[in-house]
Amino acid sequence: MGQRYLPVECRKSWCSWGSLLTAALVLGLFSPLEKAPWLACILLAPLIHMLNHGGKTGVLKGLMAGWIFGTLSWAFGTFWLLHAMESLMNLPFWQSLFSLAGIWLYQGIPFALFGALCGWMNRKGTPAGPLFCASLLTLLIYLRPVLFPVSWAVAAAFWPGFIQIADLGGELLVCFCLIFANGLVVDIFSGIRQRKLKDFAQSLISLSILLVLILGYGAWRIALLKGDERETVGRSLRVASVQPNVPVRWDRKNIVNFKTDETLCLEALTRNPDLVRDADLLLFPELPRMDCRSEEFEKSGLKGKLEHLLIPALLHGREDIPAPDAPVIHRVDAHDRSIVEEKIKARYSAVFVLDPGKECALVYRKRIPVPFSETSLYSYFFPEEAEESGAKLWLSRGESPGLVRVGDFSVQPLICFESGFPELVREGVDLGADLLVELSNDGWFFSSRAEKKHLGMAVFRAVEFRRPLVRSSNSGGGAHVRATGEIVEGTLSPHDTAWVTREILFCPDVSTVFARRGYVWLWGAVLIVCWSMRAALRQCRKA
Repeated sequence: MGQRYLPVECRKSWCSWGSLLTAALVLGLFSPLEKAPWLACILLAPLIHMLNHGGKTGVLKGLMAGWIFGTLSWAFGTFWLLHAMESLMNLPFWQSLFSLAGIWLYQGIPFALFGALCGWMNRKGTPAGPLFCASLLTLLIYLRPVLFPVSWAVAAAFWPGFIQIADLGGELLVCFCLIFANGLVVDIFSGIRQRKLKDFAQSLISLSILLVLILGYGAWRIALLKGDERETVGRSLRVASVQPNVPVRWDRKNIVNFKTDETLCLEALTRNPDLVRDADLLLFPELPRMDCRSEEFEKSGLKGKLEHLLIPALLHGREDIPAPDAPVIHRVDAHDRSIVEEKIKARYSAVFVLDPGKECALVYRKRIPVPFSETSLYSYFFPEEAEESGAKLWLSRGESPGLVRVGDFSVQPLICFESGFPELVREGVDLGADLLVELSNDGWFFSSRAEKKHLGMAVFRAVEFRRPLVRSSNSGGGAHVRATGEIVEGTLSPHDTAWVTREILFCPDVSTVFARRGYVWLWGAVLIVCWSMRAALRQCRKA
């Protein structure tokens, strides 16, 4: 018996680790899960099974299992950041790789702590149940200082029926329900394997009730909003978006544009004039070298074209605040690659509005710069403590949301990954925002997966606040998103292609529970975790 026991245990161990690594691979590479979003209800099951049903899983093994799963799912899901680090920051390959490894390990910390605490519960003789797992991991994701605002709930971003509950508790409520469903799946299969009919039946019934409630609520909310759209008059806005596909090329050291940003925007606009002619608002994506106040913009003909169309346009640009006593900053000229000296005390990534017959006007300054490429890691986590200017001038932070008035509607612009921060959108909605727009440029990543993941983040903002959202991207992943989180058919722009879209979006005049209360429901998760850990300690003392 002893000679046959070790191989069986080894096979079980290899099977557990193999399923864990496979789940991390699938979750990372294919998230958001467009074709089979229901997989989000089972991809965490291998980790939960190893932690709570492995029998011998302790704190150390749980820590390692959780950290490996979290780190690898992030590594598989964001491998394209390697291209961005090399092109945006001019870092050599190995330095970029080691920097990314540190980011991936950091992002895996919530899963590591989750594994350690579940292993501790397992050692105390009270394996963590589905409700405890969902509460604990959701709290850890919430409490972790955000470096990149992507939760693994993005895997279900293109499952409209499931994510409607985000208007009750935000993206984290979707995350909680997905983890809960994964825990129930583990209990179902454990009941089958151990031939415990009662446990199997209880878990199956619980999972069925959970899915019926979530999907039933989702179907009801979607039907309700579509009914309001049919019955309400005057709450729709026609929005057009230009995807110029500015060719950002990378050769380890240099970034080369073969045409100016303004020229490529004009070419894309000229090829599709009918799509934008009767629009109420025109969007252009985040472009690093386009400035609507420059001579190049005037000479390119783009300004004249926009004035001819008589449509207000939102454009991205850079705002520099010069000062004679500021330190000298060196930059590379975008056209002839020469070194230019400037005295600038602050630099902003900004959104400008160009109304017909008027000059370009500043409406919004980016409030959360991207770490490493737009701000230092220290300034990202401690923005109130300004760093002294040096050889490189990082972006400064804007102070407030900026709303643009378009007819009877207020539009809130966001830049790049700001769509991952619901607190920014809440401020704009509180001020009366009817429509959300995101100006982004994912061309640095050279990957359509990056665009889909970025779009998945934005979808949750539309559902949480019941505001339609238009994502204008440079190279793909742009879309018109309804307040239900559904992407309007025909508006998802393809990767690496010049494209123009236009769609009429209904702007419901509603206020959601999440907009009013935020994450107050997480106090319930705190109580569940504390109660479960107290019960484990009492069980240990009795034993």
